[in-house]
Amino acid sequence: MERVRKFKPEDTKEIIGVYIDTYAQEPWKEDWHPESVRQRISDLTISPISICYVICDENGLIVGGLFGRRNIFLAAKELFIDEFFISSKHQRNGYGSKLMNFVGIELKKEGYSCLVLNTERGYPSVIFYKNNGFRIKESNIFMYKNI
Repeated sequence: MERVRKFKPEDTKEIIGVYIDTYAQEPWKEDWHPESVRQRISDLTISPISICYVICDENGLIVGGLFGRRNIFLAAKELFIDEFFISSKHQRNGYGSKLMNFVGIELKKEGYSCLVLNTERGYPSVIFYKNNGFRIKESNIFMYKNI
């Protein structure tokens, strides 16, 4: 039986492998170095407002993670999801939906009103998020500037 639980620092080594595996696949084809992933995970988990979970398979192995942070907007608490990933071998088997649903239920108990995230247009993740109740907010735009 799958199990969702809060991320612990001792999960770092295992989650690095899952992260590298996930993002090495289509559509990303990213070549992450383990030390860069370790630093990214550290950065995402070090803050007192970090909220991080992992999902484990029936053997207790970590197969995915959700890494976010509390954000206060007006009078509402929301979770801004910085990273959400499921290993390539476990995608399309319900792990992502189970992780997302569990986190939503837990955070609602803590007074959170919504989950927010950014994703790439045209990627399969858009369909996944729509299937899990997310909507595209047409009034928002993601902008960046290379320096």
